[in-house]
Amino acid sequence: MRRRQGRRWTGATAGAVFALLVPLALVAQPAQAADRPAPPRVLPGLDPAWLPAGASPSTLPTGNAVRDFGTGGLAVGASLGVPAYWTGSAGARPVAHAVPLPRGWTGGVVNAVNADGLMVGDLTGPGTYAAFAYQKGARKLTLLPGGQSAEDVNDAGTVVGSDRSYEGGTTGLVWRAGALVRRLPLPGDGATFYHVAAINEAGTIAGQAERVVPGDTSAGRTSRSCGRPTARRPSN
Repeated sequence: MRRRQGRRWTGATAGAVFALLVPLALVAQPAQAADRPAPPRVLPGLDPAWLPAGASPSTLPTGNAVRDFGTGGLAVGASLGVPAYWTGSAGARPVAHAVPLPRGWTGGVVNAVNADGLMVGDLTGPGTYAAFAYQKGARKLTLLPGGQSAEDVNDAGTVVGSDRSYEGGTTGLVWRAGALVRRLPLPGDGATFYHVAAINEAGTIAGQAERVVPGDTSAGRTSRSCGRPTARRPSN
C-alpha cells in the first residue's frame, strides 16, 4: 500500500541516473537546536547483467525511481528501466534486486508494496503493457489478467489498477489472489475512469474520473470494492 512517509525522487549526476530515498526521520541535534531532515540516501542501481536480452538502459523508458516503501527497509520502483526493489536495514548499504521478467517483456516498474512484501506494477514489452504482482524473493511474478497497470495493493492483498482502451477510455479493475474479481462501475453520464490511484485497508478505492463538459471540470470520486478483503496472495 502506498505510504506517505517520504518523498520520491530521481536524480542525475555526471550522466548517470540514481534512485534516491529521502527519509523523513530527523537527525539528532544538540539540545535546543532546530531539527533538520536526514540527508538523502543514494540507492545503488542494478547490475546491467540483469537486463533482459536485447534491452539496454538507453532503450528502456522508465529509468530509475523509488515509488513506495515497505517494511524492514524495503523500497520498490525501477532501476535501469526494469522493475526493482531494494533491501537493507537501517545503517546498512541497500542492495538492489531485479523482479524476474517473463520471456518477451523488457521493462517496467513496481508501483506499490504491502506490509507482506507483495509488490504490484506494470510491465512493458514491444507495443504492449501488462499488470503484475510479485512476492518479494519469489522466482517468478504473476501476470494479472485483463489489466495494463497495477497501481496499489493493501495489506489484505487486494490489488487495484486499470485497463486502457483507445476507444473506451480506462476501466478500473480489482484483483484478488491473482484473479480479476471486479470491474469498477463508471460514475455515469459519459464519464470514463482516468486514473485508479490507491486502495486503503478498508477496501475503499480512490481515483479520478472525468467527462467532457464545456466550461466545467470533473471531480474525483471514490468507489468501495465489493466483498470483504482477503489475505490471500496471488500465486507465484
